[in-house]
Amino acid sequence: MDRDAGRILAALQKVQEQMSKINIIIVDFTFLVHMHGKELLKWLASLASSKQCKVLVCDEFLCNYELFQKSESPKQREIAVGVNYFINMLSQNRALVLDERFRTIEHLIYKLQARSDVALFLANNSEADEVLRSCSCPRMMVVSYMSDGSLFCSSAINYINSTQQMLLLESNDLATVLVPDFPEINSTVHTSDKTEYVLVKKVSSGAEGTVYITDNPSYVCKIYHQNNLTLEKIKKLNLLEKRQVHYDGICWPEARIFSSRGYPVGYLMKRANGQKMSGIFDGEEAIREVFANFTRMDVVNVVISVFEKIQYLHLMGVLIGDVRPQNILIDQSGNTYLIDLDSCQIEGYPSTVGDEDYTPFENQGKVFSDFLRTYRNERFSCAVLLFYILFLGQHPYAQRNGADTIGEEIAAHSFRYPKDKTGDYSLIPLGCYAEIWKFTPSIISDALYGVFKNDVRLSICEWLQLIKKYSYFLSTLPQNDIRIHLSCSRGVAFSHNVTPPPTTSQNPPKIKRASGSLFIVSLLIIMALLLSGYLILYFMLAAKLDTMPPVTAPFQEISKAFQQFFNYWR
Repeated sequence: MDRDAGRILAALQKVQEQMSKINIIIVDFTFLVHMHGKELLKWLASLASSKQCKVLVCDEFLCNYELFQKSESPKQREIAVGVNYFINMLSQNRALVLDERFRTIEHLIYKLQARSDVALFLANNSEADEVLRSCSCPRMMVVSYMSDGSLFCSSAINYINSTQQMLLLESNDLATVLVPDFPEINSTVHTSDKTEYVLVKKVSSGAEGTVYITDNPSYVCKIYHQNNLTLEKIKKLNLLEKRQVHYDGICWPEARIFSSRGYPVGYLMKRANGQKMSGIFDGEEAIREVFANFTRMDVVNVVISVFEKIQYLHLMGVLIGDVRPQNILIDQSGNTYLIDLDSCQIEGYPSTVGDEDYTPFENQGKVFSDFLRTYRNERFSCAVLLFYILFLGQHPYAQRNGADTIGEEIAAHSFRYPKDKTGDYSLIPLGCYAEIWKFTPSIISDALYGVFKNDVRLSICEWLQLIKKYSYFLSTLPQNDIRIHLSCSRGVAFSHNVTPPPTTSQNPPKIKRASGSLFIVSLLIIMALLLSGYLILYFMLAAKLDTMPPVTAPFQEISKAFQQFFNYWR
């Protein structure tokens, strides 16, 4: 066991002393992200078993488990193996329950927030953390893995009051750092471990910096412009480097880059291939120019690919902030890449940039550097991106004879696509968009309508579940049906009861499910037994009285028996 694992295990053993009255444990996957080895997961499993607690997880938990299976990090794949062991151990003791009524950690927290016999295990700055803070009267116990590596264990109220998120910016953080040997083309730069890279060629240049191809074809360097290199950027890069983000297609700032004399000037990231999504998804004809054989299935798979990467970042405590198609690349094979992630929000460092068209109404007009965004904010931005992809580059609030800006339409919830597919299409943009909406499965269109009209925002995992069902449905169609139209599958009805796709996990964990159907069946059995008992009692009275008694007579007999019972014990 390494030093971190030993430290956490010692802290967990102290936590155990405070859990004497706990009957239910809710485990958010973000807590397990920070577990170091099987020993800690074994402790959590044995805790639940020894106290005869039920451990509740949700479908979102399994979604996150699959993402860690796909991680490029051996450590994170090892965590996935440990989680599988954890699940199996609990399942053997019948302590683990996956309740189909609660798809996300949000549903679990809201349902059980008022119970004092519930313990919630989570990580600070996670989506579960945000949900807990939005609760009205949380009485549950909280065990949180904090950003500094410590464990917090107390009541939910104490946790909320003691761990308010603060901006980390200090007064001098915006001061410009002067670099006397600022690198240019053919300059040699290095990482903190002294690995050297030569800046070979400029790839692109933006407001903040210039991206260079290096002499290592797998990596590029982003060098900040001299006037944009601040202490705040340097501190944030240090934090980004420590965050172990390893997922195919996420071009993360893996290492800080220093000039020849040791001044921090930028960062190193994996090289991405392809073109910007904003240049490809500009109508069906534009897509055909790049991908001649693209189908509706390919469009849907782009959504899945992008959203899995976003959910992985959320697991790692990272909000993209600047969600927009300009920051996504697609190569000829349909692989997607997230770029420009140094602008993300992490801990107390805000995402300082954004696009009005992807900003929820509550943040319209705000200065992005002045506040920390929420996961709820990002849910809206991601829903806009999802619509943009499914509708081949169209914005959900774009309309005929609309306001001057998209931001005004967002503020007014002015979504013009009818919930009833036979409704009014007169105000939506001309083109194929009405047809796309008509043939979009209702499980998708209803969710989109809920977001853009009623502000009901789904989590990324919930979207993934719906989109994967859509993908599975498309996979059941003949190829010629799929290829009829890039926009939709013409004339094909979509059932709400589509069998969900099989899990893609290797060695998927087996979890006891508490289903709603089981509850209904149990209720029917109980009602049948009660009715049988009532009829038996009724006919016993009839035999005793030698006549048919009033229908209410059995109730009177039962009431009399209960009264005698209570009088006896009074």
